[in-house]
Amino acid sequence: KKLKKEKESFLAITETNATYVADYVIVATGSPSFVTFPYNSYTMLHEVGHTTTEVFPALCALKVKEDLKSLNNIRVKCTAKLIQEEKVLGEKKGEILFKDTGLSGILSLELSSIYQRQTDKKSIHVKLDLAPEYSSEEMIDFLKRKNDQVNQIEEVLSGVFHKMIANQVLKRCREVSIEEIVYVIKNFTFHIEGTLDFKHSQVTVGGIDLSQMNTDFSSKIHSHLYIIGEVLDIDGDSGG
Repeated sequence: KKLKKEKESFLAITETNATYVADYVIVATGSPSFVTFPYNSYTMLHEVGHTTTEVFPALCALKVKEDLKSLNNIRVKCTAKLIQEEKVLGEKKGEILFKDTGLSGILSLELSSIYQRQTDKKSIHVKLDLAPEYSSEEMIDFLKRKNDQVNQIEEVLSGVFHKMIANQVLKRCREVSIEEIVYVIKNFTFHIEGTLDFKHSQVTVGGIDLSQMNTDFSSKIHSHLYIIGEVLDIDGDSGG
């Protein structure tokens, strides 16, 4: 639960207050995400001179402004862009899982890490392309041909997408025209309000400042102290 430097050695103090003398110490306690070390690793390392960059939960669901109750547990394959003031911060292709609490699935998890690395998180939104395999022109032509056969655009959309997705697309249209419908399909947008907490995250963005570390994971502040893994300011994509 505590680490002390004493001359050329370290004292490692346990929860029963037993003290162990060590010539070398490796700190591999992980981060506050998912499974947590019962004591604050950052505080323990601060007390021997290390500092921490700001930490955030990542690889977790994105909370959004929009009401997603009608789409809960529906999955879509799409392309997702994380955008702030027309600047694309990141783009991923894969699957989104809609939850009543926000956007989940691998795409959302990976975008959450990009989101958390932004110093200014204002006005960031996710734009989904629900038909990434088609251009807008191809999609317009496709829906027009289908609509000519059925003559009921709601039925055409329900044949292409999940019924509730089709309903949401139509609700977002300012006018029910095929051009407007395709615009919504290619720009299915959600405004981010934050992420779920550390308990619901797979990794942590931030940690022990890498400028205080050597490339072999030894500390620049204390010889014979090594810090490895996610307690450092290092995180990975979903899957490792």
